[in-house]
Amino acid sequence: MSDQHESPIKTPKQVIIVIVVAFAVLIAIPALFSQLVTSGRKAPSEANQEQTAKLIQPVARVELAAGGGAAAQGPKSGEQIYTAVCGACHGTGVAGSPKTGDNAAWAPR
Repeated sequence: MSDQHESPIKTPKQVIIVIVVAFAVLIAIPALFSQLVTSGRKAPSEANQEQTAKLIQPVARVELAAGGGAAAQGPKSGEQIYTAVCGACHGTGVAGSPKTGDNAAWAPR
């Protein structure tokens, strides 16, 4: 009895043919699949493009134009700035802030 197993490929020519066919199948399957997937796509129509443009348009528009706003009044004095910014807390002593004119409270600062 023979201990050798029989192989369907018996010659080097058959080995080369099997390799070429296997390579062709491995290339053909993805190519055919990509054709199948992309065959249903159509070019976007004019109406479709208009609808897309309408859907992605900005919600608001900002336009910068000269004029229209109040004119600058020039530089403010220190007293005007202090009254507007600091006076809310230092005028009444809110949250432990030293009051205006209380030199003893301002000394440690």
